[in-house]
Amino acid sequence: METKTQKYNYSSEWIKKIESPDHWRLYWSQANLTLKYTKPGDRILEIGVGSGFLANYLKSWGYNVTTIDIDKDKSPDITANIVEYDFNESYDFVLAFEVFEHIPFEEFEKIAKKLKKFCKKGIIVSVPRNEKPWLEITVQTILSPRKYPVRLTSVRNKLTTDHHFWEIDYKKHSKKKFENVFSKNGFKKLHHESYRATQFYMFENQSY
Repeated sequence: METKTQKYNYSSEWIKKIESPDHWRLYWSQANLTLKYTKPGDRILEIGVGSGFLANYLKSWGYNVTTIDIDKDKSPDITANIVEYDFNESYDFVLAFEVFEHIPFEEFEKIAKKLKKFCKKGIIVSVPRNEKPWLEITVQTILSPRKYPVRLTSVRNKLTTDHHFWEIDYKKHSKKKFENVFSKNGFKKLHHESYRATQFYMFENQSY
């Protein structure tokens, strides 16, 4: 599918296969962060349907979820390119997990500016860091049942998928630059965590 100026690459094939245990762990992080900051009854817009797991899970908890995706094969409630789509409704929260890296950074900045107008409370988002893992182990002491992951990584300096336009720490796209896109549009960072290369954020709309 093409817009007026840019071709966007995406795939639906992966949603037809069972996902890896690591991918299911990402679903847990998405759901856990969402449930931490939202409540049943909130109006939620999920940008990027994926397999549909998260939206269906949240609906089972009483959440009002609307989905939007460029790919009609994922059966979203709204089939549209968010770069061009004019939102005529407001939502309490917007979810965008592993979405914005599929859009040129300049277009992502335009979307963040639009978010302030129709996203009343906050946006919960994840994006990948451009890293190469060298060592990963889990440490657990006899004093606590908690397990602590230890990772040794370096910046990869290249994109390994044709579907990504950018990633955090790839060339000029630093973590600070990514966060500043939201801060200059009136969003305050309330939360940041990572699971392996995936960076999770909660940004609160300061105008609400």
